[in-house]
Amino acid sequence: MADHGSDGPGIGPLPFSVTPLIGRDTLVAAVAERLTSPEVQLLTLVGPGGIGKTRLGLEVAHAVRQHFPDGTHLVWLASVSDPSLVPVMVARALEVRGPIDDPRAWAIARDRRCLLVLDNFEQLLDAALSVVDVLRHCPHITILVTSRVPLHISGEHQHQVPPLRTPSEDVELDLATL
Repeated sequence: MADHGSDGPGIGPLPFSVTPLIGRDTLVAAVAERLTSPEVQLLTLVGPGGIGKTRLGLEVAHAVRQHFPDGTHLVWLASVSDPSLVPVMVARALEVRGPIDDPRAWAIARDRRCLLVLDNFEQLLDAALSVVDVLRHCPHITILVTSRVPLHISGEHQHQVPPLRTPSEDVELDLATL
């Protein structure tokens, strides 16, 4: 997943995984159902680092892509440290032209029905209000965020990502079946 697309650093299409996501089918279905619910426009997958939020988010995005006729856009934020870049990257992903602080520039994306995935938001919490601005300018866009902490903004729905279940200690693993 190191290739972040051809649209520049941090922006690109959803990558496809070559390996299956193991042990998360129920979680993918639950998050997908919640994300496509009419009352949810912003959903944040919250959990500690390394728990699989990014992979879960990508799986969910693939699972629900048919609900978003105008596409799914991914913004990788892991290497971004300046919160002021978030609205610029989001605007670029949505093909917004012109000054991003001008509501007229957002007209191109206003009626789009698309999913925007913002991955690794935790170090950019100062940019959380820019997410609210995107939703205000583009009322039909749904945003899926992955973060170690909630954004704590109006309209945010949160889904805690649990650790993978492990076999109990009294269950002996049969290595031959693995």
